[in-house]
Amino acid sequence: MAIVLDFLKKEGLRLVNIGAEDIIDRRIKAILGLMWTLILGYQIKDVSGTSRKDILDWLQKIGLNVKDLTTDWLDGKLICQLVN
Repeated sequence: MAIVLDFLKKEGLRLVNIGAEDIIDRRIKAILGLMWTLILGYQIKDVSGTSRKDILDWLQKIGLNVKDLTTDWLDGKLICQLVN
């Protein structure tokens, strides 16, 4: 796992508060943070250069009242609205 995380750092991804032991010990919060970093670092940039602001704009355009991509999702209501 340490080799993979080192590779991601060399790729320019900013890994915060995660180490190989977090993945091995199945620390969900750290793993979800890593997944979000991977999405932002690869998928979103690769598709169209989309940024956090572009995602917020899109969510607001489809009628979701989102101001923060982290805290606004904590109660689960927005993800339910998005799925519907």
